[in-house]
Amino acid sequence: MPAAQPSPPRPQPLPEPHAVPAAHAQEPDSEPYAQPAQFLLEYADPQARYYRASDAGIEAFAALYSDGRIRVAGTSDGLRLAGLLQNDRGEVLEIGSGQWSRVYVRPAPDGRLQLEIHGGAYDAHVLTCEPLEAAAIAR
Repeated sequence: MPAAQPSPPRPQPLPEPHAVPAAHAQEPDSEPYAQPAQFLLEYADPQARYYRASDAGIEAFAALYSDGRIRVAGTSDGLRLAGLLQNDRGEVLEIGSGQWSRVYVRPAPDGRLQLEIHGGAYDAHVLTCEPLEAAAIAR
């Protein structure tokens, strides 16, 4: 009589999922990147360009890095966007909500840089950019 085959191991039940606290539930000072400078200068490179970006409803700082990365830090609303540009257009992810926006970088008729954003919290905003030194963001 052949030996009985051992039965295969039974799968263990999956553990209960843990609730992940929402980013907005944290205290403002405890959030990562609470200050715009911390967010924009975290992975800065020597050729990075920094701007004050604004329109009638938005005040922000923006950084364009030499490898194509872009970061935008809202000063009035604490919004943080990070993404990648190719040929002056790309997509940015809103840190915390995971919402994507499309961004276009272009010169304005007066020669200043503009960020045109579609989707997300800054949908339909065209932010005019004023060049800054990195030290101006840290203040």
